[in-house]
Amino acid sequence: MGAITVLSPVAAAAAVGVGDVARLDGLTGRSVAIVGNGWRSWAALREPIRAALVDEHGVTGVELFDVPLGEPAPEEVLRDVAKADAAVVGLANCGSCAVATARNARWLADNGVAVLVAATQRYAGMVASLAGELPLVNLPADLEQFDDGRLATLAAELPRQIATHLGGRAR
Repeated sequence: MGAITVLSPVAAAAAVGVGDVARLDGLTGRSVAIVGNGWRSWAALREPIRAALVDEHGVTGVELFDVPLGEPAPEEVLRDVAKADAAVVGLANCGSCAVATARNARWLADNGVAVLVAATQRYAGMVASLAGELPLVNLPADLEQFDDGRLATLAAELPRQIATHLGGRAR
């Protein structure tokens, strides 16, 4: 009787870089890019985060970038984002968005940018498994159902968390 060969349709796990992740020694005088991918809740949070990073943490410039929902950012966009000292990349709030957000964040980290990933609780584990040991801010799983009041409350809390993860301190 001949040998039986069993084939598995599962690919080998990709090697994920987990070396030194860039971290800033403070945010004062730094620039930050905030990447969004079309989720209503994340779009509503970005402007209050931008204002607080400037007013409370001394960030000199915050640029907002938009990428397609559920798709990796084009490399030319990532190159523009990488001109900032740090980037907050979101929002991992569905399977394809988690994959794209992890890819975008990993590319930025591999190119020397201090990165923080924004993910909802449901997709945080997926992002961590795909992007390696990048800092992650864990947002409520039902974020997209938040009304404007709950989003405003979260927007008041997030800049401090973002600054802490990126290495900053309030002035």
